[in-house]
Amino acid sequence: MRCQRRAVAFCLAMVLSAAAPSHADGFNGDPGRVAAILSGELLEDGRTLLALSGGPALSRSLRLTSEPSHTPLAFASEVAFSESAEGEAWRAGWVEEPQLFVLVGDIAEVGFEQPVELPADDTRLALWTWVPDGEGGEVEAVVSEADVGRADFVVFSALDDPGAGQTTHCCGLEDGSEACVTCPGAAFGCEPTPACGR
Repeated sequence: MRCQRRAVAFCLAMVLSAAAPSHADGFNGDPGRVAAILSGELLEDGRTLLALSGGPALSRSLRLTSEPSHTPLAFASEVAFSESAEGEAWRAGWVEEPQLFVLVGDIAEVGFEQPVELPADDTRLALWTWVPDGEGGEVEAVVSEADVGRADFVVFSALDDPGAGQTTHCCGLEDGSEACVTCPGAAFGCEPTPACGR
């Protein structure tokens, strides 16, 4: 599979239909567990052109924040969840409005491209969605926290075992392929190669 910036939706389609990885370190997990593919391109005005394409592992809503400042960048929600009492409580809990808010019928089909302002000292992006809580319900949690630095990037995460926090994180490479690492949690970085933690 080849993940090119500016082709995030196509990249997700390739992940979901891939029968084999493009190279030894490529993604070979369950495509049905991909949460989202996220890419960023630095613009001349200092903003970042952020593109996101949702995957099957998303549930109810997503939040994308810039870290460590917790700046809300983009939030999305299914209409039915947004209109529920739980969804209203979720939205009431926001400390600050995001730069983009999207309502969709199915969160797994969310997609957007938006220039955003990232705080100067932030280098990580955190993706939140709902995962099993081990008691038959769901809890909102960070499923991917990518240290993307201040450069162009393509990353995606597959929730191998959401209850245990086991996640495969992948980084797009210059040749258009990807390299992946399986981590016990959400935090990972891409430089010089994918690694767990931050």
